[in-house]
Amino acid sequence: MTNCYFRAFFSRLDRSLADDLSSIVMTFRTCCVSSRAQVTIGLMLGVYITMATRSHFNLMLVDASESFQVPNVHFMLNIVYQVGFMAVQVPSGIWLDGVNPVPVLGVIVLALAVSSFISPFTFRAGLLYPSAMLAGINGMIVGCWWPSMGVMLSNWAPPAELSCMYSTINTGIPGGTILGTVIPGIIYTNRNSSDFHHSFFVLAAACALWGFFWLYAFYGSPLKDPGVGEEELQYLSTHIKPKSELAVPWKYIATSVPVWSMLLANYGSTVFYAALLYYMPVYVKTVLKLDLSQNGFISATPPLSQMVVIFITGYVAMVVQKKEWTTVTNIRKVGSPH
Repeated sequence: MTNCYFRAFFSRLDRSLADDLSSIVMTFRTCCVSSRAQVTIGLMLGVYITMATRSHFNLMLVDASESFQVPNVHFMLNIVYQVGFMAVQVPSGIWLDGVNPVPVLGVIVLALAVSSFISPFTFRAGLLYPSAMLAGINGMIVGCWWPSMGVMLSNWAPPAELSCMYSTINTGIPGGTILGTVIPGIIYTNRNSSDFHHSFFVLAAACALWGFFWLYAFYGSPLKDPGVGEEELQYLSTHIKPKSELAVPWKYIATSVPVWSMLLANYGSTVFYAALLYYMPVYVKTVLKLDLSQNGFISATPPLSQMVVIFITGYVAMVVQKKEWTTVTNIRKVGSPH
């Protein structure tokens, strides 16, 4: 339905433009890359852009903190963001499980485009409450991304390939962090006061481009995608089982030792990553006394090594699982603490 709407939208603007765009999309979808690989690439780019808006928002907030004339404003707005992010995780995960994830993911990134467009004006004016509102809304928007992406992967990822697809997509977490900090580093190398909004607008444009292309070119499941070949469709239909309409066993989840162990492992890694993401730019600015362009490049160095490790470990996990050298449980036990 969404794809038909956007097809009609482009046709009303310019039928020849719509035909050209359709030709580009079909070329993309019929190249020598499987449809599930195209979904993986699309989601990976989406994670890049989503994380870039987050790290960029944080870096620019550090740089503009004096405009607010409020102590610890960086700390307060990041708390607001995290509260918004956490508040939507479970509700959105429950609701999105039965929803087509394609329009949801597209709207999420388009909403980030709007937010990125508005942010520089509230930052520059030192408007605390509008900036706090933007931080909370951003947190809720990005919080809906991960459950939506999980639904998309559950429709497209065969179990034996899930680790490789997921790790490839998640290279966008450190990769997007790098992107969101390097862009200001490039733009503000020769900085003057009128430059402040430029990097926000670059990210807003990137979000808009990805959002519209995603809505136009992708489908929620292999059965709905006309670009899937017969051989791949048969393979996916065989290996991806239909979802059962079962009640969520909340009591079992709440009392499950494996669930709590994974939660604690994820909590620890997230705390470390958040501290690195949020406060390394603060350290570079306040202790090292470096300007915005240098801050951007230095803050990008830790995620670079993380991106390499994520890709390698995901590929190794896929090979080990396919060769049946050990169980999936052992692979996850070895990988989770790291």
